[in-house]
Amino acid sequence: MEQADSVKSAESAESAESVKSVKSVRRRAVRGTYAAALRAGLAEVRGSSRVRRALLLSVVVSSVWGALDEYVPLLAAATGAATATVPLLVLVVWVGVTLGSLLVGLGERLPGPALGAAVAAGSVALSVGALSGGPGGFVLVGAGFLVFQLVDVLADARLQEVIKGPSRATVTSLAGLGTGLSTLLVFGAYAGLSLHASHGTVFALLALPYLAVAVALGRMRT
Repeated sequence: MEQADSVKSAESAESAESVKSVKSVRRRAVRGTYAAALRAGLAEVRGSSRVRRALLLSVVVSSVWGALDEYVPLLAAATGAATATVPLLVLVVWVGVTLGSLLVGLGERLPGPALGAAVAAGSVALSVGALSGGPGGFVLVGAGFLVFQLVDVLADARLQEVIKGPSRATVTSLAGLGTGLSTLLVFGAYAGLSLHASHGTVFALLALPYLAVAVALGRMRT
């Protein structure tokens, strides 16, 4: 009886060890697959200047206005508007964002220089609207966000267009990671700047990167 129990215990131990071994092999295989996909994605980015530029453009365009959006209510409150009016001012901005999405078809037909000029105008509109200090300035803020949303969608489409290798999903994930990290940097910059400047001034300062985006788009061949 004791011998039979010993045999069963040994078999159970061998079975458990076998299961562990199989799971370990599977985990290594999964890690290897992920590592291979990441290497292929990085190789795609390193090997193509068009992919690098499109990825960087997508990250910058998305992260700045995506972070500023979180502070629009504070900018609205800083105008001295009544508490009940603040949501209406935020709504004005989001009307602009919605229109930006609806105008993507038109934006696709614009040459690079025209798109760059639009981004520059959007940057100026955001700055002037934010610095105005009054509720009326939110029309300009909304116009700026309209342009940024439009270019955001176009930049994502451009990135997908220039990816030619099999690592589309990985490169897209890298862009998402870059956007997330850059957005955190913008949050940090806003927090630091707001200790020394008004919300309007901070908005105007953080609109400056879009002037660099405008220059990049102006040089882009379509």
